[in-house]
Amino acid sequence: MYKSFAMQSGKLSDLRKTDEKLCGQMYSKEYIDLLNDNNEDTNNRGYSYIAAHKAEYIAVDENDAGDIIWESAEPSWFKRDTTFHSPWGDFISDDHGEWGGTLITPNETLKGNFRKFFQLGKYVFGIDTCNHMGVGHIKIYKFAENQSAELLYDSCNIGWISPSALTIETERVLILVTGNKYGKSKIITDCTPISYLFEITEDGIKQLAQFRQYLEHIYNMILKDDKLILGRDKIITVANITTGETVNYTPLTAEAEEDILRVKEK
Repeated sequence: MYKSFAMQSGKLSDLRKTDEKLCGQMYSKEYIDLLNDNNEDTNNRGYSYIAAHKAEYIAVDENDAGDIIWESAEPSWFKRDTTFHSPWGDFISDDHGEWGGTLITPNETLKGNFRKFFQLGKYVFGIDTCNHMGVGHIKIYKFAENQSAELLYDSCNIGWISPSALTIETERVLILVTGNKYGKSKIITDCTPISYLFEITEDGIKQLAQFRQYLEHIYNMILKDDKLILGRDKIITVANITTGETVNYTPLTAEAEEDILRVKEK
């Protein structure tokens, strides 16, 4: 029996285990039409199954009892900061899209497509990233008053990697990056999926975990003990930062899951 995804919410323990390939797939035209009939929403009516993609994002959080809870959520993208105000000056990012961009800081001008800034203590951190036609990079810089920028992390020699989730806390920032790690030849057919979890503090950057999985379509994430919990499109992924193991859960019924997966097979 079908359920309305948007009306569901509960604890993580209420969800069914599912396969990673469920995330980010397309619904069949029949399922889209059924949702439209139930919700009186005709925006997708008449679409072929190829065009019937319906993103259904999940947010995760922790309640007062310490339980991980989940609910349907609106998509949240890695939005670009055009201006960031620090105690010692402004950071102004000019985005040129696939061609890169420039960043004007109180101390210097840098090349790069800077999309996000945050402050920890007396330092400002900036993320330079660009993803075009499946090829991406991420660079993380540390800025201090009256000093040149310090490059903390550069994925260019590792593979085609882009940020997929960011959580800003009081004393640290967690950033998850995902993509394809180079093989010896550095060509697209000689790459393996990879994701890294980093922790950024005033002291710098530290890698907390590595996962041999392409983790994308993420709404939000929380880190509880050794478990990284990701609210994603149609599924929640729980990743063990010690072992690298990942397990996926979904609030979708078996019938709805079949409607998604059978489109992939066509």
